[in-house]
Amino acid sequence: MKKVLSVAMASAMVLGMGANAFAIEYSTGSKDTAAWPKNFGFEGELFVTDKNGDLIEESTTLLNDSEAVDFEPGDVIWMPLYADNQYQYKADYSKGESEKAEVNNIKLGADYFTECVEETQLPSVGTREDLKADLGTIRIKLDNAFAAATKATVTLGSNTTATNPSVDPTNNKVTFDLTQTAYETVTNKKAPTGYKEETVTVTVTATDFDANNETTVLLKDVKVATYPVNAVNGIDAAAAHLNEIPTEIEVVGGSKTTTRKVDSAKAVVNGKTFTATKPAYFADLIKKVNDELDAMFVAGKSAKIKDVVVTVNLAKEAGTSDYIGKPGIVEVVDGKIVVDGKLTTDDVDNLLADHGLYTGNIDKNWSINLLEETKGVAELIEKAELYKATARD
Repeated sequence: MKKVLSVAMASAMVLGMGANAFAIEYSTGSKDTAAWPKNFGFEGELFVTDKNGDLIEESTTLLNDSEAVDFEPGDVIWMPLYADNQYQYKADYSKGESEKAEVNNIKLGADYFTECVEETQLPSVGTREDLKADLGTIRIKLDNAFAAATKATVTLGSNTTATNPSVDPTNNKVTFDLTQTAYETVTNKKAPTGYKEETVTVTVTATDFDANNETTVLLKDVKVATYPVNAVNGIDAAAAHLNEIPTEIEVVGGSKTTTRKVDSAKAVVNGKTFTATKPAYFADLIKKVNDELDAMFVAGKSAKIKDVVVTVNLAKEAGTSDYIGKPGIVEVVDGKIVVDGKLTTDDVDNLLADHGLYTGNIDKNWSINLLEETKGVAELIEKAELYKATARD
């Protein structure tokens, strides 16, 4: 039975023996050696992979715990190494997805169509209603004393000037208009569609004005405009139309929603069948369906959504494998972490742990020695070696 240990060493019995049965020995046969880490040893969880490199999930166990595992030739036992002051890093990971089966004849709902209009609908202007507003205190300034005045300036709020101001001393009034923009500025409200300003009239007398020919007036609930209600545009009679054939559809299964690609479509209308074998032909299929519906409508036939059936087919999709990207840490320079060639001091995925997974170099002169006393265990091990993790690991 082949037993290999990477990043550590073990035997076929290690799951029952615990990590204390093993030790690492260090040989100083070379001057070019990596520094021996402090508090260096096995910790964490031990796990096993099969001859294909796939994880045997039920084998995962704490190093000083035990788990019954049926070993097979080619299995690899892994034990992680820990040490003090180790830079920890993460790699991007995405879980693979299972194969998705082909799904046929999914009927498109009414949302993909515009319904038939059987009779022409004439336009209507509706009715107009008054729009009233509280304008607050307005300021009126005349070009002369009230009796002789011919011009007026009307200011609303801090600096909004009314349009078309006029003064009529004979009838004791000042009038002005409030544009849509001025209305929205003064009231801080959106003007209704179809806003049409109406003349605002303010009653004043000569005694209301001061020596500078100015006065202020509080205006509340005054009519400033009218707007249409129940106005409708005309609608021509027309057949139902297909607006879109989707190229992707969300499929809900339980609590999971998956986006699936549409690879073909079919339509049955007026006893005829039209097909599109790939999304590039969907536009042509839509035109054929709508032309047929139009012809039905002109002929006096029912040409509603219910009179056409459009179905789509979902392509079979191959499964994907789990993806593990390249670890983020590249090197450490003067205590700073280098990621993608750039120095960084605050990358949360690259932290110096007081004690964590060993991420330093594995020196060629480090060796592993089995110190357990059980006879025969070593015979089950083909090779035990320290292993330097790769980007894929």
